[in-house]
Amino acid sequence: MNTGKPLFKSAFKGRKRNSYMDKTIASLSASIKAKGRDKCILPQQMSKELAEEFGIHVGDGHMGSNNCPGKPIFYNYSTSNGADELDYVKGFIRLLIKKLYNLEVKICHKKSNELVLHYRSKALFTFKRALGFPNGKKDNIEIPKIVLNSGYITDFLRGLFDTDGCLQFVDRNKKAPPYPRLSLTGKSKKLIMQVNTILLALGFTTSLVHEERPHYKTGAICCVSRIFIYGKKNLKNWVKLIGFSNPKNIRKFKGWKSKHTIDL
Repeated sequence: MNTGKPLFKSAFKGRKRNSYMDKTIASLSASIKAKGRDKCILPQQMSKELAEEFGIHVGDGHMGSNNCPGKPIFYNYSTSNGADELDYVKGFIRLLIKKLYNLEVKICHKKSNELVLHYRSKALFTFKRALGFPNGKKDNIEIPKIVLNSGYITDFLRGLFDTDGCLQFVDRNKKAPPYPRLSLTGKSKKLIMQVNTILLALGFTTSLVHEERPHYKTGAICCVSRIFIYGKKNLKNWVKLIGFSNPKNIRKFKGWKSKHTIDL
């Protein structure tokens, strides 16, 4: 799979290369040198691939370091995906990481229903920390400023949604085709509010919900924010402006469209 060409191409009008952002990336990359077994080669400019990887990180990624006395410091990265997303993990994310950072990714089954990509690099850790990515929990994570100012926000949204969003087709009645519903859920209210503002600016109609519910792993009550995007018109707009790189979402969309002879 060509990591530079998602199956539904982004078409955000007004996208322009931002030379200041390119210089920022290049300057930051030049100041960070990989050492020893760290084979990371950092990007020299902002790109749609980098923005999409940032979206994947914000969606389902984790970055952390351990600093135990007497032991080497490890800088870990991981991205978790469902077991039904092996083609996305192996055929897209793994290749994207290699292309952007020259890093080899290990894929393991943490649980029967979860895939984890694992890789280590102090250089990448330093690079992402400088761009505002948190070390550890992402409860208050935001869209990186370098993405907001770059013109590649739709690529970021594609990566975010493909990992942390959901595409569903809801049965309303027997006579009408299932109704499209896109949704995104997160603990970071700031992130969800940013995404909602961007979607409104792109012409989407959204529904925003803030609620308390049990955590899916621990059962502890936590506050989450959710965006819902309903209807054929919104889905058509999504495919045109943002699209999908995750084959699971592409299969869902194509299956719905062909089964019900939907004209989009």
